Amino acid sequence: LLVDLKSFAIFKVDVRAKHENGLAFRKIITSEGVHKLPYKCTVYVDGCGSMSHVDTQATSLGLDCQPLPPKDQSLNLAENAVNIVMHNAVCHLFESGRHSKYLPQATDYVCYWHMRTATTASRGHITPFEALKGSKPNITHARCFGTVCFPSSRPGST
Repeated sequence: LLVDLKSFAIFKVDVRAKHENGLAFRKIITSEGVHKLPYKCTVYVDGCGSMSHVDTQATSLGLDCQPLPPKDQSLNLAENAVNIVMHNAVCHLFESGRHSKYLPQATDYVCYWHMRTATTASRGHITPFEALKGSKPNITHARCFGTVCFPSSRPGST
């Protein structure tokens, strides 16, 4: 997971091993255009060995990479985000009656809707999506996690 401190947007890429963290980080940064912003961005990492891969990728993208103070994990909002996402994903699995093998999809669901609905007074009651994109998200397609659905063809499509 990657957490944007300004908007509290949470991004997720599935990895199978810790050495993939750097490439997952690069995928998020490049897809969101962070490396092209007109101001300097700083990436904060904890002391976990897998973060050396993130440090390498951040440096190659021109981002500043700084370690978190070793004894002040309260600054580590990514850990808080992991707790929020995992707790909510497990709740969605339980409520929907889905098997635990769907945990990756449940975490995708939580991150997707967090971007479009989470807000606080400290951020002026705007969603992370609004903070990053500058427009209100469309949530008319909202469905409960685990809802059975089927693809349908639209008129005029092939």
